[in-house]
Amino acid sequence: MGDVHRGMRSGVLEQGALMSVSEPLVAHFQRLTTDALVASGARS
Repeated sequence: MGDVHRGMRSGVLEQGALMSVSEPLVAHFQRLTTDALVASGARS
């Protein structure tokens, strides 16, 4: 995460969303993964 923040501070990027079309898909995948782990009783 620190690398991302350093990259943002460089001023090269105006916004943080690099894959604006794909980010909802990634978020959906993360929700599915979380739901599956919770349903299986997995612990961190």
